[in-house]
Amino acid sequence: YRIAKRCERRFFATADAVVTLTKASVPTIRQLAGRPELTITVIPTCVDLDRFDLTEPRAGDPFVTWCGSVGTWYRFDLVPPLVEAIGLPLQVLTRQAEEVSRILDGLPATIRSLPPELVPAALRTGDVGLSLCVSSASKVASAPTRFAEYLAAGMPVVASQGFGDVATIRGERL
Repeated sequence: YRIAKRCERRFFATADAVVTLTKASVPTIRQLAGRPELTITVIPTCVDLDRFDLTEPRAGDPFVTWCGSVGTWYRFDLVPPLVEAIGLPLQVLTRQAEEVSRILDGLPATIRSLPPELVPAALRTGDVGLSLCVSSASKVASAPTRFAEYLAAGMPVVASQGFGDVATIRGERL
């Protein structure tokens, strides 16, 4: 770990420029580089808004949507108590149906896997998107594409703290 961190500091200190995915990571990069004048370019994750048709009003009863992976960096373990507290049905769009069923442990949910081209239409049917990630030093430089896709689909988003530029996007002070 110490060797890797030493190499990381050296790479930043000798870089001509750095590209990162989030504004939240810039102060850390400047500190590691030890060079306040270092050129840092932020290229945030983006969404193709043309894939999300918002012309038709959403119909049907409201529900909560989780889209994507459920392991590693994601806090799907928070979904069952959150969904029970919200009191709305759950839609899960994932390739990990068996793991989702195990974690939900009988909590009713619609679980399905979709090809990427059908995901925008499925997100458009949702009412609230869930974007819950593990908070860690490395996740500050992580840009959650799903968060942006939920917004593009016209949904408010319930998001955890401590990753990417989510706090800034939500209008919170850092």
